[in-house]
Amino acid sequence: MANKKKTKRKQIWLFGLSLGLLLGVSFLLFRFYQTWEQRLWTKQTSFLVAFNLSGENQEDQLLLVSFQSKERSAAAFLLPENLFLRASRDQGDYRASSLYQLDKLEQAEGRLFKKALAENLGLIVDARASLSLVDDFNLRQLNETNFKGEMGSLLFRLLRRKGEMDLNTWDLFRLYLANLMVKEGRIKLVNLAQSQAIITDSLPDGSKVLRLDIPRIDRLVEEYFSDDALREENLDMAVLNATQLSGLAQEKARILGNLGARVVKIDQYEGELEVKNDCLLVGSEAAIKSYTFFRFKTAFTCDELVQDVAWARSNLVLIFAR
Repeated sequence: MANKKKTKRKQIWLFGLSLGLLLGVSFLLFRFYQTWEQRLWTKQTSFLVAFNLSGENQEDQLLLVSFQSKERSAAAFLLPENLFLRASRDQGDYRASSLYQLDKLEQAEGRLFKKALAENLGLIVDARASLSLVDDFNLRQLNETNFKGEMGSLLFRLLRRKGEMDLNTWDLFRLYLANLMVKEGRIKLVNLAQSQAIITDSLPDGSKVLRLDIPRIDRLVEEYFSDDALREENLDMAVLNATQLSGLAQEKARILGNLGARVVKIDQYEGELEVKNDCLLVGSEAAIKSYTFFRFKTAFTCDELVQDVAWARSNLVLIFAR
């Protein structure tokens, strides 16, 4: 009888242990899948992160870094602290060094910060991160020679959760690996303060500020941040404005063109449009399978519609609703 009781207790204990292990493994697999599904860097061949770097007794500094996975290359823009950028249509101009704090004040969770940089510089910001500078990361001394080491240090701090970001663990590991894989001589670093893309302007009180020279910054963005996969597909795109905001289609078309897309039509959209997100991306069954479709649907958070777009004389039609 005693042996039977011991055997039964042992069976119950083993069952409990097995159930606990099963639940533990299931939870880990669920977390693995959840993290994988929520990653930002998925199929993009080019991925750009905007870093807001702060330090004691100095203004925040902005560093934009793009990794091209196929070419194993990297490009970076360092923005001057006193560069004035338009925060939004409603909020006017702010110093670039103040954009991240404005985003936090507005509780925009990075949306205002990324959108302001994208619209001013004419590019796509895929992710953002903010952290405090430490002794072993000197942004002012960043150059093409020490870039990989300094970026590795920065990304390692983010992996240790030493900052704010919308990147998850998968994204950080991929960025860390992309940084390690960058080939020698494939790093381009531009300090915009020392470039011809910056001009000096005067405020009403007589103080001097820096602003972007749009044609020149567009040439720099096209040279350093364009997506080769978009150029290779070379699909015709139409960009339409379904809002009352003047110039919206031109603003978005500028971004598409800088990244390597071929924009053949910019116009106002005539008709009713019902979308859940900010825009609608329309194309044939073949076109929606393209990298171009994926890139801009993800970047602009668009609804999608499978439809013949011969009326627009293009392969894809991007309609902005807000």
